[in-house]
Amino acid sequence: MNPPRRNKLDHYASIKVTSTTESAVKKIKDNSTLVFTVDVKVNKHQIKQAVKKLCDVDMAKVSTLIRPDGEKKVCVPLAHDHDALNVANKIGII
Repeated sequence: MNPPRRNKLDHYASIKVTSTTESAVKKIKDNSTLVFTVDVKVNKHQIKQAVKKLCDVDMAKVSTLIRPDGEKKVCVPLAHDHDALNVANKIGII
């Protein structure tokens, strides 16, 4: 008998891609907010841990929405002591 299979996403697998659309870049510049596409199974706590580990930033909160095509989109407004434009340059969005 095989042991139960564990489906655990690590920090790299939970965040699929950064969004580089015109509206995402506007959110980065105006609202200091990063926009990602993540796995549908990931919850807000896992997203917060992944962004904190991968980008090394603190965030105010995590807002999620599931798009009509089935992908989960995440908006992460950063804390006031971080500049989203610098973080976006560091991780390669802009």
